[in-house]
Amino acid sequence: MLYASAIRKAVGYDSRIVAVLDNKSIHTKAEVNKILSSYIDEVYILDILTPLKSFEVIEKKEKELFDISINCADLLGAEAISVLLTKNQGCIFFTNLINNYNLAILFAESLGKELKTYSLDEYTNDYAQFTIELIREIKDDLDNLDLIYEKYPIVNKLPLQHANY
Repeated sequence: MLYASAIRKAVGYDSRIVAVLDNKSIHTKAEVNKILSSYIDEVYILDILTPLKSFEVIEKKEKELFDISINCADLLGAEAISVLLTKNQGCIFFTNLINNYNLAILFAESLGKELKTYSLDEYTNDYAQFTIELIREIKDDLDNLDLIYEKYPIVNKLPLQHANY
């Protein structure tokens, strides 16, 4: 939600924002849409670890591939759907260090795509102040999202590597 709200704030309503969420972490699309509708134009809830099937579903509804993809997933293997959905000469941003950045680059090359890829693991000036302001602006939506996490046992369904944290 933080990335979606930050992007919406930056680009306004002149750009289309699409979210592809893993179906193992979402219980009802209605609840997700209700919370995210201020920030995201379309939400797809799919098994992102089956990238070809997911791509086929999205390809049928979207008019074109995306200029920019931001991969926020914390699942190994989620890189492929970002590569498939991003147009040639597009950009992919990876926000999680668990993603295999090198695998994404090799996959793009195997598809004949020239993509700009970035790993968002660096500090940026004014990041802290921007984040604090953003959280204050979307506090009510974050509280509603928290209610969903309290309602469903999502934490129990986290991948095993997260269980020891």
